[in-house]
Amino acid sequence: MPIHVENGNLGDSSEIKIAKRFVLETCPECSYKTLLTIYNSLVQKSANRAARVISFSNYERSTDELLRMVNWVKLDRQRLVDKSIMMYKIVNRMVPDYLCSHFVFRSDTLTYNLRESDFSLAIPQPRTNYYKRSPSYSGAVLWNGLPLDMRQSLSLNVFKSKLKNYDFDS
Repeated sequence: MPIHVENGNLGDSSEIKIAKRFVLETCPECSYKTLLTIYNSLVQKSANRAARVISFSNYERSTDELLRMVNWVKLDRQRLVDKSIMMYKIVNRMVPDYLCSHFVFRSDTLTYNLRESDFSLAIPQPRTNYYKRSPSYSGAVLWNGLPLDMRQSLSLNVFKSKLKNYDFDS
């Protein structure tokens, strides 16, 4: 059965209804994370199918090769790129103060200087796994994980160009 995506929204297709019901009945305490995983895989599969249709390719090509052919990236990587760009904007005060107020530089919390403390964010101590998925925690961890020369980029365009070649898995 094909997955219908309209205006970037999966809607309430039968696949989604079945997934929601299965998750909520079998694992109510982990329902959000499981549903998110199911949605992510459904959207990625839809993108893979769309790439096959656009490129007139059969199933002999790998999805990585196919996505490169149509100049797309996987959704997980795109989310990391978008979050990194948002973190650059937050660190450089290119966004409203209410977003910047959720983050503190490590140099502001220390009484002594460390090598990278001027370009690193203080990572709050999470009390729950739920908090680890929040932007204030995961964004700070992602930002601190980027190379120093990338975090020191002088403009957003330079940062974006360095981000294109960066491998998040390393």
